[in-house]
Amino acid sequence: MNSSIQSIKWKLLGSFLLLILMFASIEIITFRGNQMNSQKIHDLKNELLPETLSFLTIEKDVIQIQQWLTDISATRAAPGYDDGFNEAESYYNDAQERVDTFIQVYASKEENTAVDTLRTFKQDLDAFYDTGKAMAEAYINGGPSKGNPMMGEFDPVAERLSRTMRDLVDSHTAGLNQAVVAIEANNGFVNRLTLLLMAAIILISALVAFLSIRTIHVGLLQVMQYAQNLSIGSFTLETEFHRKDEFGQLIRHFNEGFATVRSLIVSVKESADASSAVNTTLRTSTDEVSASVTEIRANTESIGHHIERQTGLVSESSSAVEQIRTNIQDMTNQVEQQAGAVIQSSAAVEEMAASIANVARISQNRQQEIPELISVIEQTDSNIESTGMVIDNVAALSTQMLEVIGVINNISTQTNLLAMNAAIEAAHAGEAGKGFSVVADEIRKLAEETSSNSKQIAETLGKVNAIIQEAQESAQENKTSFARLRLGVTNLANSFQEVSSTMGEINTGADEINIAINELTEITESIKSASSEINNGAGEIAESMDGLQGVSSEILLGIREISAGVQEVTGSMVTLQELFSESVEAVDRIEDNLKRFSI
Repeated sequence: MNSSIQSIKWKLLGSFLLLILMFASIEIITFRGNQMNSQKIHDLKNELLPETLSFLTIEKDVIQIQQWLTDISATRAAPGYDDGFNEAESYYNDAQERVDTFIQVYASKEENTAVDTLRTFKQDLDAFYDTGKAMAEAYINGGPSKGNPMMGEFDPVAERLSRTMRDLVDSHTAGLNQAVVAIEANNGFVNRLTLLLMAAIILISALVAFLSIRTIHVGLLQVMQYAQNLSIGSFTLETEFHRKDEFGQLIRHFNEGFATVRSLIVSVKESADASSAVNTTLRTSTDEVSASVTEIRANTESIGHHIERQTGLVSESSSAVEQIRTNIQDMTNQVEQQAGAVIQSSAAVEEMAASIANVARISQNRQQEIPELISVIEQTDSNIESTGMVIDNVAALSTQMLEVIGVINNISTQTNLLAMNAAIEAAHAGEAGKGFSVVADEIRKLAEETSSNSKQIAETLGKVNAIIQEAQESAQENKTSFARLRLGVTNLANSFQEVSSTMGEINTGADEINIAINELTEITESIKSASSEINNGAGEIAESMDGLQGVSSEILLGIREISAGVQEVTGSMVTLQELFSESVEAVDRIEDNLKRFSI
């Protein structure tokens, strides 16, 4: 019996454990996904984003150094324009400090390739700054004739430095994009897997409920059919019920009990038939009994018949009360089993509610971190916007300088024409115009040199404009990338909000289930209490029936003593008549009782 009870218990327990394991899997997957996202966001916030901003600042410093040194070359440190060296040096020192910081950081991480690249960049930066200073000093001290050759050396160094800086910025920008893509992919995977597990949990729960209800319903129908046949005294039912749980064993015991009762009834019927034949013989032998003996015997038999009938009814009532107590005890055992299952279900629901609350708390914590990340991204976007405005201003100034160079070219051309006219007039003047001819020749040379220098400056400004155009395009790309990053982080915050809301709804449903289980527990306890009271009442009734049966036995004993006295008076014939009467009555009672049963 214990093994059969355990079979259903283990089935139900296995089903609930499977559901609990699936809920735990959802919790683990969600926690792991959040942990991975948190680590990626931490790396993005503390490493990739600050490093990218620092490299953009270094790139801006390089542009400012080139701008200020070029400005010195153009103005030759004229009064009001003599602060270029100090400005260029401040940007150079800032770039040096940032590069040294990156070298220390990458060296601590043992990223030797990055360290070598930064050291090469630092060397190029030193060469760039030294060449730019030398160029500016050459323009100041020797004019375009000395400054222009230095400009030819300065431009390749600036181009190489800009290319290296662009590679560093692009690599870190690509790292930012990869981190955002990884976070989005991880969130999508966690969401899809969670939905699949939730669908599986719903299907398994429905299947477990259906199978449990079907098992109990079919078993109870069989038991009710046996109980109905037992109430009408029919022992003809015998059902093949092939199950290994407690219902299967109960039906098997019913079949065995019904077979035993059928055998007993058949045996009693055979004995009754034999007794009936004997009584017929005795009836033939006692037809000549006297009237007085017959009257006394009839009265005695009548009293004995009533008493025996009463005794039989009391015995039947006692058996019925005992059967009621047995059924109540079985029902009490089933109620206790149900109470145990309810307690296990309550514990499982409470554990599930705790897991759901933990998931909701983690989602809320991650959601609270999102605004800080968005603030950092917006600040970075603002810095990029400011950098773009600076680049636009530089482009505008470069365009204005080109216009100034155009004006200088026009002046140089006009000066050259004036010098030619002066030379012609000096030639017409003869000896008197020789001095004026020398001055006109110097003016013409100065105009040609000015025209040549303005062309070189225009070419340099054209290259500067090309570099500025590239910087503008890069700033626009960075702005677009950060806009996508801000959108992705906003979507991530919305996802955390949805997860938190869903966990809240599930937690509310778990609370309602727990309340229903508590109510079921109270009802079960009420049933147990009522069963105990009924069992006690049935015990008292059984004791009363036993007492009544004892009294009936004593009365019957008195009647038999009276019959014995009559037998002493009437002799052996009366004794034979009494024995015959008792035998007839016993057989009649047996036959009457057997008619109540169908086999």
